[in-house]
Amino acid sequence: MLDFEGVADRLGVEVAALQAVYAVESLRRGFLRDGRPIILFEAHIFHRETNGKFAGARDRHGVLLSVPEWDKSLYGASGAHQYERLEDAMALNEKAAVQATSWGAFQVMGFNFDELGHPKLKTYAEAIALTDTDEKQMDLFVRYIERNNLVDALRDKDWKKFARGYNGAGYRENKYDDKMRDAYHELKGREPKGKALKRGDRGRAVAKLQEFLHIESDGIFGQDTEDAVRAYQQKRGLDVDGKAGRATHAALGLPWPPQE
Repeated sequence: MLDFEGVADRLGVEVAALQAVYAVESLRRGFLRDGRPIILFEAHIFHRETNGKFAGARDRHGVLLSVPEWDKSLYGASGAHQYERLEDAMALNEKAAVQATSWGAFQVMGFNFDELGHPKLKTYAEAIALTDTDEKQMDLFVRYIERNNLVDALRDKDWKKFARGYNGAGYRENKYDDKMRDAYHELKGREPKGKALKRGDRGRAVAKLQEFLHIESDGIFGQDTEDAVRAYQQKRGLDVDGKAGRATHAALGLPWPPQE
């Protein structure tokens, strides 16, 4: 299971922002029913990786496998059909085929793997070994956005900047920025509503907050508690306002909304 909360905490981004990228890139799943990772074969990347050697080659359904420019019409169905295209391309050049395929829930391109701390992909088996669990797929995504300086864009919900860096120059044609923004707002609407704990509040929720902040747990949100919240927010890179809202609760590992 994907650890959205843990990764969001580590990166200092909202869970809903992270889930929005997942929703758009993967349609909320990283694997086919048979357990294989979700993939998408890119004919224009295969063309580039093979210097056009196989221009005109077609898959078992008669669809081109190698073209000089991106062409959405070549994708065909998702799911198992993409593996058929990959297999047919592998018969021509396995290394180029796996590098010309995006892998897993976050659709990380094979040719990027060596820049993310892994050896350059050469075989199908290597690609599967690096994407056969939720954790591995999430790790590739995190490595990618960190290496490409996209964490701040995700944190700021700058969807245009994020989509341009993540999906490439053609992001607008597929409206990736709009889709991510819409997914984010949809997900935010599903979040449990709650009220941030602030100075003057009292009760068990405040006591639990104090316990997790490692200060005296008297259940009274006073100056000391506000100062402790501010210090924690500063340390974790959160918005510093002295109020314990959803992001602060998530970072501390506390449930939201606050439990009285």
